[in-house]
Parts: sequence; C-alpha cells; structure tokens
Amino acid sequence: MASLPIPAGYAALTSPDANDFIALEGNPRPDGQIYILKPLADSKSWFTVLEYNDVGHVKDDESIDADALLANERTNSEAEDKVRAEKGLPLLPLQGWELRPEFNTYTKRLEWAYRFGSGNDITDNLNTRFLTRTGYFRAIVVTSPQSFASDIQDFNTVMGGLSLDTGSRYSAYQSGDKLAKYGLMGLIGGGAAAVAVKTGLFAALLAGIAKVAGVLGIKAAFVAIVGAVAAVLTRVKKAIFGSSKKTGDGQ
Repeated sequence: MASLPIPAGYAALTSPDANDFIALEGNPRPDGQIYILKPLADSKSWFTVLEYNDVGHVKDDESIDADALLANERTNSEAEDKVRAEKGLPLLPLQGWELRPEFNTYTKRLEWAYRFGSGNDITDNLNTRFLTRTGYFRAIVVTSPQSFASDIQDFNTVMGGLSLDTGSRYSAYQSGDKLAKYGLMGLIGGGAAAVAVKTGLFAALLAGIAKVAGVLGIKAAFVAIVGAVAAVLTRVKKAIFGSSKKTGDGQ
C-alpha cells in the first residue's frame, strides 16, 4: 500500500529485530511490523519508530483541545513513571509541549511533540500520523531540544519519500469503508485517551483509563508508548547500528 526508500546514509532495523530491541530495553514488546530508522552520521542522534495501524478511516473534522490532551498525558506520564520506578528504569516526567498539535488538511498529516525528562536528561518526542484510507502510519521521532529543529527537518526530508498507492490515499475513502472509533484527538491521546478526555476522566488513575480501553477493544498499553520509546535514546545508536565507520552505506 506504500513505499519508503531508505536513502544512502541511513539504516533501518526491521521486525522482528526491531520489536526485540524495544523489549530488551525494558519496554513492552510492540506487536506487528515496526521499523526503526536513523541516520548513520555521528553528528545526528535522532531515530524514528515507524508502524502502520489499520484501525479504519480516521475522520479529520474534529477540533483539537490541546490543554485537555496535555492534562491527560500528564496523568499517563505519572502512571508510567511509577511503572518505570518499579523496573529500575530512568524516570521520564512530562514537562509539556515542545510542539502543540498541528493538522495539515492538505497532506492529512497530524503532528505534535512532548518534552520529557528533568535536569540535563531531556528528550523530545515528535509524533506524526500520516492518515490513509484505512488507518494511519505512526512515526515517533526521538531527539533532543538542542537539535530538535534540525533533526525534524532531516526526518521530514526522509519521510518525503513516503508514497501511498492511489487506492490507499486518504482521498480514496468510500462509503462503507471501516471507520476508526476515534478522530484526531484519539490519535494524539492514544485512542482510549480521547474518550477519557471527552468524558472528563483524564484525572482518573491508569486503571480507569484501561477500563475504557477495554470497552473499545483498544490496548491499554498506549499509556507507556511515548515514554517507553524515549528511554532508548541514549543507547540506541551504538546498541542497534554501531559506529557509522563500520556500517557503510544505508540499507
């Protein structure tokens, strides 16, 4: 349904190795096919986790309440840090928005960025959703505040090669196609989180949010996704790809 050429100077880790790596880092093992893509240059430290979700056609006519979403994510982040503490993993407290949610109606691309961490250990996560006829591509870019602008520009250049087949484009939607259970707010909040925000439950504990997720048939693990992926930033370069001097051309 789509293609994404990997340019020279970049490398990709594919499933099942990509899934195993996330698990080996002490995070929940992702289901399905995922890709980890990053530049090989030592001067570039960002990487992205990319996957496709066939949840159905996501309607784009929903307004975005950034303040409510941030409050919800703060609750999720606090719950996730409790789990991280129990596992002996570094805490990743949510500081706030690095980039408030933005939706491009022309490209059907939704993006936002959180800032996690404390002191000198700060991590930025850019979240991007590319809407399609049957679902969306999800990309999480892990970077740092110091290089956020340049890293995102680099990421956008690479993702500019993403090409959807004609029948898979958002505009190819036809009446009768499967519809997602949530809209733009759900893409930011993780699906079930959007329901929590809309019904005033964003102050509830993790158990309450998980119950909503269960009713909708959505995995409750969304509360850990962003923070968990961010944890691999400091080690991913050597752990996955090694030195660029040894790797050679992108593949």
